[in-house]
Amino acid sequence: MVDKNKKETKFKKFLNENKSLAVMLPIFVVLLGIVLYIYVFSDMMGPKKQVSNPQTTQPPVVTTQKPKETTAPVSGEVTQKEPETTGTLNLLPIRERVLSELESISDPFSSSAYKLKGIVYSEKGISCCIISTNGKSYILEENQSISDVLTVIKIEKESVTVQNSNGNNGVLHIFE
Repeated sequence: MVDKNKKETKFKKFLNENKSLAVMLPIFVVLLGIVLYIYVFSDMMGPKKQVSNPQTTQPPVVTTQKPKETTAPVSGEVTQKEPETTGTLNLLPIRERVLSELESISDPFSSSAYKLKGIVYSEKGISCCIISTNGKSYILEENQSISDVLTVIKIEKESVTVQNSNGNNGVLHIFE
């Protein structure tokens, strides 16, 4: 009979020859089990907390649902199918505003449709003025015009002399 103690399998013989592998193999198996456990159960530990950066925050998302119509069309009646929507609206902040979109409070007693909003005056260099009309603002220098209707003749510290297309001169004051 063969003695069990003397009989060595190939695996035992391999481990006896490579003693460092005999120590490292169980450690490797344990570490692999820990990594798999963390990977599988990481979703169950709760949602990950994210620090939001105020400069990169996303705008709020508003979802809307349109009620579905269940009525059938009358025979012979032509129906037009409405385009399908995703039901999600992204509300973004308005970064640019057009003056005509905003409610403008105008002075009913004002005699001029043109308003002088500001002057950049320079005694040595080029002066310019800001004239507003019909919800639009124009930055003009001397001898420039607004749509060939109003031409800037002279820019002074607190007023601008203008000329209309008929040749009539007028003065716009910054305090109007």
